[in-house]
Amino acid sequence: MISDNPSRSDPLVDAQGRVLTYLRVSVTDACNYRCLYCGPQQTHGIFDDSQIMQLCRIFKNLGIDTIRITGGEPLVRKDLPSLVASIASLGFSRIGMTTNGSLLSENALPLAHAGLNGVNISLDATEPSLFASLSGGYSVEPVLLGIEKALEAGLQVKLNCVPLLDTYQKQIPQVMELARSLGVPVRFIELMPIGNGCLCQGVPFTLVRSFLRSNYGNPEPLEAAGVGGSGPARYSYYGNVAVGTIEALSACFCSACNRLRLTSNGLLRSCLYHDDSLELLPLLKANATDAQIELAIRQFVTKKPLHHDFALQGMSSCSLASFGG
Repeated sequence: MISDNPSRSDPLVDAQGRVLTYLRVSVTDACNYRCLYCGPQQTHGIFDDSQIMQLCRIFKNLGIDTIRITGGEPLVRKDLPSLVASIASLGFSRIGMTTNGSLLSENALPLAHAGLNGVNISLDATEPSLFASLSGGYSVEPVLLGIEKALEAGLQVKLNCVPLLDTYQKQIPQVMELARSLGVPVRFIELMPIGNGCLCQGVPFTLVRSFLRSNYGNPEPLEAAGVGGSGPARYSYYGNVAVGTIEALSACFCSACNRLRLTSNGLLRSCLYHDDSLELLPLLKANATDAQIELAIRQFVTKKPLHHDFALQGMSSCSLASFGG
């Protein structure tokens, strides 16, 4: 039973006993790309900076120590470095961002100065024509420049790649070569059957691992501290590249899930694959106190499911961009 006045030192715990310490904050559902498996649906119901700050302060009170800024494409939001600086002032242990990288070159240094620690950059290919076919017709060059500028700014960089069945034998070598040349980790992410992802054909990760072994040798234990982060990726070395795999379907990692998602239109979601959500925007507009919002959040997270269920009705109609991926 949840107390009406829980101590600020009480961790945020769900009904399974999982301590929730990680919050993904979608600052916009808009995106300047049209990737095959995403296809954002823009609702334009966007938190303003003061509302995001109030909620981040509340979540910091509740024990959240890691923030990840997401979209849509977060860098289409104006003055994002200023918002990041405000969030950083609250004292989170780590602030990261997931981005397509296309607008990163001019923002990398301001973001680093604002307190951003690292970026996960979505990059499904490096060969121009393949990248264009996967991204909706866009050029890879701004992304490659953004990666370069992020490294120059001192940001920790990881590459994210979603391999598809028809193209994975081209995608994997291209992204692996870039990761090797830059000395950064790469994560291969299993396609999720959400939104336009239902229209694409993902590759079974048994084939991904087999392809990696055939081309880069057997995986070796990864001992480098700090590479793994606090997410669900399982890392190994293939050759001299740190490779993570995120397999929501093939190797469910829900038992250790420590995260919540705040969508750009005011919904708190406890699971990427369940429609259950808490509407926070009405509470903010009604001038609810921090204590009232904290209590609502604590009550909501007790309903966080034990694991995802891709058979749920309605999930296929959602866009990944609509709740921050």
